Formats: sequence, C-alpha cells, structure tokens
Amino acid sequence: VSDSCWQPWLFRSRLGPYLEMAALHLYEDALFGEKAGSLSTLRRLVLKTPLPLESEAEQDARVEEGGCSTRGFLWKVLLGVSKVDADMYINLVKKGPSSQHDKIINDTCRTLRGNKRFEKNVTEDSLIRVLNAFVHFVGDKSDCTYVQGLNVVAAPFLYTMPEVDAFFAFTKLVLHHIPLYTEKRIIGAYRGCDLFDDVLKAVDSQLASHLQQRSHQGRIFALKPILSLGAGIPPLDQLLRIWDFLFAFGPHLIVLCTVAHVRKLRDDLLKTDKPNEHTRTLPDWDAEYVINEAHRIAKLVPPSLYEKIVRHTFEEASSVDDSQVGVSRLSLKGSVKNKTWAGGK
Repeated sequence: VSDSCWQPWLFRSRLGPYLEMAALHLYEDALFGEKAGSLSTLRRLVLKTPLPLESEAEQDARVEEGGCSTRGFLWKVLLGVSKVDADMYINLVKKGPSSQHDKIINDTCRTLRGNKRFEKNVTEDSLIRVLNAFVHFVGDKSDCTYVQGLNVVAAPFLYTMPEVDAFFAFTKLVLHHIPLYTEKRIIGAYRGCDLFDDVLKAVDSQLASHLQQRSHQGRIFALKPILSLGAGIPPLDQLLRIWDFLFAFGPHLIVLCTVAHVRKLRDDLLKTDKPNEHTRTLPDWDAEYVINEAHRIAKLVPPSLYEKIVRHTFEEASSVDDSQVGVSRLSLKGSVKNKTWAGGK
C-alpha cells in the first residue's frame, strides 16, 4: 500500500458532517452498489476514508428496527461471512447453558462496564446467548473453546449488528482467522506476545533492551490486548476503527498495533526501573496514531518475521469442522481466498 493511502487518516478528526455523509455513501456504494463486495475497493476505503461512527440517535433507531449497521455489513464482508442462519442459531440457543456457562457469566457482567451506549443497546443476556451458542457449536471435544477475554471480542459485534449476525461474524473470526487464540492453551496469543518482543527489538532496540533487562516481556503486559484484539482497551469508538483496519488487512496486525500502542509510553518506560507501573493499564486507543504507526513499523519488520506474524494466528489451526460457516483466511498480502459474500441481513 502506498504511503499516500494513509495520509487521509491524518485528517480524520477534521471531517465535518457533510464529508462524513459523503464517506458513508462511499461505503454503502461499495457494499450494496453495482460493484458490491470488491475487497480491494473496501480496503482502499478503510485506509483512505474512515467509516463514520453512528450517532446515538441512528444507533437507537437501528437497534429498535433490528437492523445491521454499515460497519456490521463491512465487517461481515471483510471476514468472509458466507452464511447467516437464524434457525441454526436458535437451535444452538435452545440447548441452554453450555459446559462453559459459569465461566461465561463470570465474565459477561464485566464486559465494557461503564460504556453507557453499549449497556443501552447490548444486553448481557444476548452476550451470554452468543457465547454459549459458540461453545455448543464447536463442541466439548474441540481444541477451541471459550477462553477468558472472548466476551469482549464478541461485544463489538453485538454493538454493530443483530444477534444472529453477531454470532456468525464472531464465530467466523475466532475459528477461521484467529483459531489459535481460542485453543485451550491460547498458544496463538502467547506466540503473538513473543512476536511483539521480536518486533519491538527490530524497530526500537533501546526500548526492547530496557524492558528485557527488567524481565518485562510481552507475555506480561501484551497478552490482554493481543488476545482480545484490543477490545479490552477503551474507548469503543476508537476500537471500532482499529477493527476496520484489522479485518481489512488481517487480525494478525494486532501485534503491530500493540507495539505501536505501547511505544506511546516510550519516554516514561525508559525513565523507570518498574515498567509494570506504566503497562499495568495501557492508555486509551488512538486509532489514527496506531494505524499510521503500525504502517510505519510494518516497513521496518524483516520479511521473515512478518510472515511469522501473519501465520501465528492459524498455523496449527483447530480441527473444528468449518463447513457450516464457510472458509476464508487472509493471506500475507491481505487477500481473501473466497471473494464472494452471500450472507447477512
């Protein structure tokens, strides 16, 4: 991607209501127009023209009607959701509490606590249903299951689309794009933390050495943002835009986004012998900064290391049967094997 594609992010905060409306029309045309479903077009849009956020009134009206937001449609296309089957979801829900129900309800009560718009439009019951249905779908014998942190991964889907759509989009993401993050040992997320250390060493050897000398590796503080694809860090409106970017070019880029995010603390970290005091609670997301910095970092990472980053989310993918939700995985260059999309409301 050329550098020029990234420049409009620098002016994101200056978009007025008319430009936001024009941007929304561009997305709607790319999603529903004559050339709908072109992934290359959607990726250029994600980089050049950030998708505007829904106003509170727009979201309230959509939720009341049971509709899917433009961002919800965008995510389903980018993830390759090829099937949304209400009957299948209803049958899974009818099975009731899963083997992971107690763990799920222990987590859902804390999901995005304090975000009034989320709490207003997404019920805890819907989150519990989606997560229990997911466990029923994969089965108790699968290597993939519910792990702590998946509650916050499911939450943005319910925030942007109806419950049935959210289940299939969430399932598509965790089983086919980041299956090793939901494997019982979460080995993909731990690999992501190790790759975080490798990337930091490649792009900022001084900071990497400083942290290493104090035994402050990525597994200590980067696991939470990597495992949750950043969903555990506020604010939600910035996370949504970071997810536009991750779904367009690959969830594996959460490693670079986390490096970029942590480097915002660089000066403070280099001044202290107790880095955990600064990394215990990471700062809020700034989508514009993180995406532009991730782009800069990507150009500095050796090709062999970058390929490891791409593959760490799925290289030893689960044996879960994927025939019911369709197969699609982002490659090194962000292309998708199956470029058609026929699902969604």
